Order: sequence, then C-alpha cells, then structure tokens
Amino acid sequence: MEERSRWGDRTLYFLLGGFVGATVALLFAPHSGEETRELLATKVKDGKEVLKDHLQTARQKLADTKDKLEADTSDLINRGKEMVAREKEVISAAIEAGKQAYKEEKESTKKKI
Repeated sequence: MEERSRWGDRTLYFLLGGFVGATVALLFAPHSGEETRELLATKVKDGKEVLKDHLQTARQKLADTKDKLEADTSDLINRGKEMVAREKEVISAAIEAGKQAYKEEKESTKKKI
C-alpha cells in the first residue's frame, strides 16, 4: 500500500510540475505564440507517453503481484490439506491402537476370571 501511495504522489508531482512549467514557459516564452503552442503540444505529448509507460509498469507489477499471491495461496492451501491428511492418519492410528489395547485388556480380564 505504501508503494501505491508513493506512486500516486509521484504522479501528482509530475502533473503539478508540468502545469507549473507550462505556466512559466508561457510567461517567459522567447518564441512566438504558434511556436510556443507547438512546443507545449510536444511536451504534453511526451508527458502522456511517460504517463502511459508508468501506468503500464504499474499494471504489470499489479499483475505480477496478483499471480504471486494466487500461487502462494494455492501452495498454502495444499500444504494445509496435506497436514490435515497426515494428522488424520495419526489420529486414526491412535484410535485403532486404543481399540486394540482395549480388546486385549478385555480378553486378558476374561482369561483371569
């Protein structure tokens, strides 16, 4: 979550910087109005491309994180199922041993009588 917050802050600062830069460029432009408009259009286009690249990178990181979480979750579920199966076997063996011990004790008591 902290990474997402930093990314949002960076994007906001980028856009704010672009706005301030464009304003200063208009105020102190050494070029004609048409040249300045062309320059601004070029810079906006470049800014869009940079933003698209950042968005694509963010989407890819999100997809990678999703895939990793799905794999980790699946692994944990499988390990949990295996652990339950092993414990079930141990409990079943203990119950059978208890039944056998009870049966043997009952038979030995009958023989004594």
